[in-house]
Amino acid sequence: MSYTTRALVAAVLIAAGASSAQAQHASLVLRGNSLFVRFQGPQIIGRAAACSLQLQGVPEAQHTQLSRLHAALVVDAGAWSVTDLGSTNGTFVNDKRLTPWTSAPLADGDQVGLGGFSFEFQVLKAKPRDAVSFDPTMAEKGCAAGAAADCAVLGVAYDLGIGVTRDAARARKLLQQACAAGYEPACRAPAR
Repeated sequence: MSYTTRALVAAVLIAAGASSAQAQHASLVLRGNSLFVRFQGPQIIGRAAACSLQLQGVPEAQHTQLSRLHAALVVDAGAWSVTDLGSTNGTFVNDKRLTPWTSAPLADGDQVGLGGFSFEFQVLKAKPRDAVSFDPTMAEKGCAAGAAADCAVLGVAYDLGIGVTRDAARARKLLQQACAAGYEPACRAPAR
């Protein structure tokens, strides 16, 4: 391979890596409100304490419509998707309700409905200072202490590879554990 060809291949790889890194940062902007939720990488959305995006700051009447384990945002090779996690009030993309536990692609500018409120999904070009990242440590501690919702959050993390390496067997075990402890949303997770 000539020097010119190697330089061109390297430039393409660097550019691809840069665009992939840029696509790792996104935000949700609440319609008609000043709430901006900026995040880096995959996220789990819900009211449970271990969820990385609890969406504090939305009007209380709408926040209560958010399930403890509501949805997951995943980015893979720069492409974003959203998965409803069996939420009670549903997850919507551009007003279309998602089938629980099935991912749907997300594009810059798509409208994402979570329970009773709607956000605009935005891919950010640079990492914001206040970006939220999912850290499985809180879910691990809570699950070890017997918090069923935290076991469910951790199960979703292992199922989708959010903050941890994908492990279907561990995900299934954690979701079954959460279900057995009385956390009903985990009982609706499909056996994979």
